Amino acid sequence: QLRRLLDQADCESISLRHLTVLLGGAANPTDLIARAHETGVRLFTSYGLTEMASQVTTTRPEDSSSKLTTAGRPLKYRDLKISEQGEILVRGETLFRGYLDSAGVTRPMTDNGWFATGDLGYLDADGYLTVTGRADNMFISGGESIQPEEIEQALYTLDSVAEAVVVPVADDEFGHRPAAFVKSSEGLVLDNILMCEALGALLPRFKIPVRFFEWPQDYESGSIKPDREYLIHLAEKMMTR
Repeated sequence: QLRRLLDQADCESISLRHLTVLLGGAANPTDLIARAHETGVRLFTSYGLTEMASQVTTTRPEDSSSKLTTAGRPLKYRDLKISEQGEILVRGETLFRGYLDSAGVTRPMTDNGWFATGDLGYLDADGYLTVTGRADNMFISGGESIQPEEIEQALYTLDSVAEAVVVPVADDEFGHRPAAFVKSSEGLVLDNILMCEALGALLPRFKIPVRFFEWPQDYESGSIKPDREYLIHLAEKMMTR
């Protein structure tokens, strides 16, 4: 939504300098944050989940622009730590009581109250959280761990890319390799060779997608998050063509 708003402002000379935006829901593209900041949007980056009554961490008004690339520090009544596996764990007074099902309430917490979010991230020296992606999105390619969100972040730095989702496709030699669905920015044409060259300056070679697919015209995830399972199946079909 923020990217679309900025695109509209560029086209129609709309001033966004009185707009305050809370940005979260996934690992935030650094190019989008920089663009919003330069436009004058009052931006707060955040991390949260339904099980914690929404927000867990948020940046402060006094934070520098460089800290906007993080998800901020924990808010009051919330605790956060990173497990040895790199998973974000949370607890606190805002944590839900559990999942309700036919058998009653299931409480998927550790004995000392920590809830495993399924999200990956790390804390910097100042205690600011950076979210790197979902643990269940990661896949192995030739023995190397690949986080799709990292490749998507790199794709978003390219002017020609409006939206991108990276998924694994089966490979006889490496097990899986990354492939990307890309929606081009209005008026721009995607050039696979140029995208590979640009990504080569940002990512190791094994993380560069082996195929770039045009964004499916009939694709609607029905959610603010991409339907990765659908796109994996679609990519596998398209790889055989």
